[in-house]
Amino acid sequence: MDFEKKLKAKTLFAVISVLFILCALYFYLGVKNQKNYRDWQIQKENEVVSVEIKNLLYNTNTAYQQKIQYFINNPEIKRDFSNNNIQELYQKVFPFYSVLKTENPYYFIINFYKPDNNLALKLDVVPGSYSKTAIPESFVSKVNSSYKKLSGFEKSEGNLFYKIVEPLFLNGKYIGCIEFGLRENEVVESISNKYNVQIASIFNKQQTSTAIIEDISEQNSNCEIIIHSLYNSLLFSQIEITNNKIIPGKLIYNDKQYSYDVIEIQNNFKTDGFTGVIFTKDITELENQFQVTLYKSLLVVILILTSVFLILHYSFNIIINKVFHLQDSLDKRLAEKSKEIIKTNAELNQIFNTTGNSMRLIDTNYNIIRVNRAFTSMSGISKENAEGKKCFDVFPGPYCHTAECPLTRIKNGEERVEQDIKKKNANNVIIPGITTSVAFKGNNGEMLGIIEDFKDISKRVEIEEALKRTEQQFSYFMDNIPVGVFIKDEDSRIVYSNKYLNNLVIGESGIGKLPQELFTDKYASRIIKEDHKAISGEILVLEEDLPNRTGAIYSFLTHKFRFRGADNNWHIGGVSLDITNKKKTELQLKLLSNAIQHSPTCVIITNLKGVIEFVNPSFTQITGYSANDVIEKEISILRSEELSRSIYQDIMDIVITGVDWQGEFQNIKKNGDKYWELASISPVKNDKGEITHFVFISEDITTRKINEKELIKAKEKAEEADRLKSAFLANLSHEIRTPMNAIIGFSNLLLDEEVPYDERVKLNNLINDNSFNLLKIIDDIIDISKIQSGKIDIQKTECHVNKLISDLQQEFTNRVSANTKKEIRLSINKGIRRKNFTIVTDTKRLYQVLYNLIENAVKFTTKGFVEFGYTLKDNNTIQFYVIDSGIGIANDKFDQIYDMFRQADESFTREYGGIGIGLTIAKKIVEQLGGEIWAQSTPNQGTNIYFTLPLEPFDQKFEKNLQEDIQEHGFNWHNKVVLVAEDIETNFTFIEEALLPTKAKILWARDGKQAVDMCTSNDQIDLVLMDIRMPIMDGIEATRQIKKINKNLKIIGQTAYVHNNEEVICKEAGFDTYMSKPITIENLLFAINHVFSSN
Repeated sequence: MDFEKKLKAKTLFAVISVLFILCALYFYLGVKNQKNYRDWQIQKENEVVSVEIKNLLYNTNTAYQQKIQYFINNPEIKRDFSNNNIQELYQKVFPFYSVLKTENPYYFIINFYKPDNNLALKLDVVPGSYSKTAIPESFVSKVNSSYKKLSGFEKSEGNLFYKIVEPLFLNGKYIGCIEFGLRENEVVESISNKYNVQIASIFNKQQTSTAIIEDISEQNSNCEIIIHSLYNSLLFSQIEITNNKIIPGKLIYNDKQYSYDVIEIQNNFKTDGFTGVIFTKDITELENQFQVTLYKSLLVVILILTSVFLILHYSFNIIINKVFHLQDSLDKRLAEKSKEIIKTNAELNQIFNTTGNSMRLIDTNYNIIRVNRAFTSMSGISKENAEGKKCFDVFPGPYCHTAECPLTRIKNGEERVEQDIKKKNANNVIIPGITTSVAFKGNNGEMLGIIEDFKDISKRVEIEEALKRTEQQFSYFMDNIPVGVFIKDEDSRIVYSNKYLNNLVIGESGIGKLPQELFTDKYASRIIKEDHKAISGEILVLEEDLPNRTGAIYSFLTHKFRFRGADNNWHIGGVSLDITNKKKTELQLKLLSNAIQHSPTCVIITNLKGVIEFVNPSFTQITGYSANDVIEKEISILRSEELSRSIYQDIMDIVITGVDWQGEFQNIKKNGDKYWELASISPVKNDKGEITHFVFISEDITTRKINEKELIKAKEKAEEADRLKSAFLANLSHEIRTPMNAIIGFSNLLLDEEVPYDERVKLNNLINDNSFNLLKIIDDIIDISKIQSGKIDIQKTECHVNKLISDLQQEFTNRVSANTKKEIRLSINKGIRRKNFTIVTDTKRLYQVLYNLIENAVKFTTKGFVEFGYTLKDNNTIQFYVIDSGIGIANDKFDQIYDMFRQADESFTREYGGIGIGLTIAKKIVEQLGGEIWAQSTPNQGTNIYFTLPLEPFDQKFEKNLQEDIQEHGFNWHNKVVLVAEDIETNFTFIEEALLPTKAKILWARDGKQAVDMCTSNDQIDLVLMDIRMPIMDGIEATRQIKKINKNLKIIGQTAYVHNNEEVICKEAGFDTYMSKPITIENLLFAINHVFSSN
């Protein structure tokens, strides 16, 4: 029913939409025609008024020009005027004036003026009763001074007149002028009444007299056009003037609508700034008629749409109901037929009901005919709520209503459709699965629908994800364990090796290679023989020597065995432990043992009761007792009579406490001879630290005592090495797992949508902090590996010491502030106050040393202060220090603080973290930098750590001179051309701005090839600033090619990359000098000036 309603609605909507478009088109065309007709009417009426006004102005001007010629050409009138016969002049002119006044309704004046600007005759006043002088700068005064005709508008007697002033000459002599004036008021009133319009004059402000402008000062003072109206200035003030032009249009004034148009006058009428006439016409009635027509058209359209909608709605209900009734009948027959086929097919019916997969039968109209029990269980939808519904409404897949719909694809000819999809059941649980759809056909082979089988693979997905996580964890573990792990195939080809083994021996490219491809024949042949034994089933545990990638020989304890891989073929598995240091220790022990055996020093070993268990040959030589004579005898057998009977027991009571005893006493030989010896008695401890034996060493000379001490020291060192290595591995595992547990745990918490935002931010910060701690541990392990292998890199450059100290202060101030459990006052001391104090050292390594020392100081100080900084010890040495008021260092730990893997507290309940290599790294780096480090500490009071470095100051004098030279004079390279080869625009802009004050000409090449081309085609280039890393062609190759073209062209290299051998490569390529980014302006100018100066 929902589908039926939707189809009805969609069809009706489509028809109504088409009809609406047609009605809208009809409405639009009708309105457009009405609008065009209205505009045509307005245009025609405006054209009539315009023509009439133009004709009136032209005819009036022409007529009065002809009339005035009567006075100019009449010699009698000019003679009477010249002779001041005003009465006769009046009698001759007045009849003419009366005729004009009778013929024209306009008010006009005729005046005669003398050359001195005095009024001689005004016709509408009795002669002799009126006397007036012309206004300065008026038309009359201008004609009297120029003897030339003038015409135009002028203010006179409080009104605006159009005037014509003609000069009068008699017998070639200037006698005065005649003024004819036509008042504007009557002309405007006449035209306005005749055509029902409002008229105004248009003036150009630049060409109009001041009197007229003042009279119409209400206009915009910033506009060059002035509109002057006698009767309705507010109406004309609504007209918009754009760019000193008036464009015809419409306006609304006092709730009425007006059209306005401009009439440009003929050239012979354009005088004194008068440019034309503008008139407005009331079109309110026309606009109202247009609005009525618009509303009528809209009403017609609405009535048509309403009527058609009602008719279509009724008709469509009847038609659609019949169509759907027929469709429902067909669907029911098809469903019944499908059900009968399933019921009659017992095998299909049994499979359908017993399978664990969700199954449903869908007809060709997307109706669900039948579902099995697994479907209802998996979807959470009952059978009654599923059967008879559309398949895309009940437990749908992601491909419904798309071309990938299984029913659509099978209809299009596919026999079987399989898809990996996810479905959401009624409980909003997303179930991953595999859908298999096949055609469901009747007895005659006709297609009745499809059978859809959905298999839940949730467990498989969970297992795959768990396996993936396990593989990631295993990979991480294997790459970080300090033991080499490898897997080979039957041919000894390396299939897998972890990062430890890659870094030490094999390298990243070793996978897939044979032994002979990685090692020389000497090592490869031995490895192949051992692999053959392992692949045959023999378990090998052997010590072997292998060269690392630099050629150094390492010793390994390797365990090899065979196992079957995933491909069921034999593979070789192996674990290699680096025992290079252990071998060295064993060698030392062997050497010491041989030394004891062959030493002239007497050595005796007893148990705790003083019973002799071992003597060396020197004992026999010195005492005369053979080993058999004294073994299992008490040490007191050697006691002379001068010694007390308990001397050896007293000494052993002292030594049993764990301390060595040294002294001189007199013993007796087998033959009874007495001898003096310098004896040293020490305890011997087992792995648990328990004393099990005493060792007696006596010698006649001091060097024998030294040998004894070295023996004990070497033995303890071997035992300590084993203990420390075990403790380090356990500690390393703890230090890595601690931040990893935090990262994994907090990451899972972030997935919980119920966690508040503030808490998410806090968790995210914790993840970042633990990630930083983990990265710091990894960096320390890498550095300690470099130190052990002697591969630590030292890159000495200029180091801004004060900036480095300030950066460290900012870093640890933030860390201390963030730790609410710490109450530490952090302070610094800069021995040199100059801001740019610079020395030559490895800035990164100096930062690392100070960072480790300050980090320890903060770690072991809960409340108090931490101070760090530097002083100048002497002219050749700079001394750095870190002082804290923390827990200090115990006296028994003080000598071990620089030993690898040593901790302030090595117990399992220790309070402070770390893996015990920070001070080791610091000491090695300081020594590499040419300095020394030492410490002073008092338990529970604090620790002072100092280290020195050679003072290699940057050339401060030159730097100062350079800065002063730049500030006072600057570099002037106006005759130099510098080519900048740089692919990054921001870097080029920096160099361009830096060189701008030097006036050098700058060229830009965006890659190495373009730089070569520009140097080839332009021999004016004096210097090239060449970036090393660029596209198309790098700076190294570009420099080689440029030097082949012009070996004298200077080239300065610049790069953001720092490699050990990059400087060597640059020199070999032909660079004249080399700069590492970031580049300061001063260093850049210094380098360029140095190159230019060398020329």
